[in-house]
Amino acid sequence: MTGNELIMNKEIQSRIYAIRGVQVMLDEDLALLYGVDTKVLNQAVKRNSERFPEEFMFQITDDEFDRLRSQVVTLDSGRGKHRKYLPYVFTEQGVAMLSAILRSDTAVKVSIQIINAFVAMRRFLLSNILIDNYIDDTVLTLFSKRKKGISLTVLTKTVSKQMELDVKKYNEQFPKTEIKEFANSHDRFLIIDESTVYHLGASLKDLGKKWFAFSKMEIGAARMLARLEAVK
Repeated sequence: MTGNELIMNKEIQSRIYAIRGVQVMLDEDLALLYGVDTKVLNQAVKRNSERFPEEFMFQITDDEFDRLRSQVVTLDSGRGKHRKYLPYVFTEQGVAMLSAILRSDTAVKVSIQIINAFVAMRRFLLSNILIDNYIDDTVLTLFSKRKKGISLTVLTKTVSKQMELDVKKYNEQFPKTEIKEFANSHDRFLIIDESTVYHLGASLKDLGKKWFAFSKMEIGAARMLARLEAVK
């Protein structure tokens, strides 16, 4: 993969949003990547409407657009602000169909990159994620009651030899936890089920020992995870 392709993949992932429980991209973002006007893209879709059932493409509501704008600064600073109609969004299947109706080598190549970005995001979203620079084995114990099939990734500033041993021992008894070094966060966050982000007032190792608060954040989990994936 070339440097330009890597940059493009990061850019694509930052434009994937979670709406109605599925990962989608806005029509205007797709038009920008394909190098066509948004109007042209939507007209092509309209001419081939039988190829785009709701699981491939749908128009978002006023409430969904307002929530999206509250999460994405660029939408409030101009992009999508003065549209006459509410945006259409496309799922991974819809993107695959777009390459067929736009009928160009560029559309095919770009669609492949977009679909790869969807796949990467889907893999990343399968995990619940804890970002905490001050963990110890007591944090692992807190997650020992997880149901089978629920995964956890812990991102922390430094993974000591002792912590590696603790995680290995933990994974022999409980659902697997993956731990990785991640030095780009000062505060602590918990991301649950790809939909909710909490800011933690203190490290989870102090849970039950000291007073601290959990604050639910307005930023969408998919948006935050895209940023995480871009810097990992």
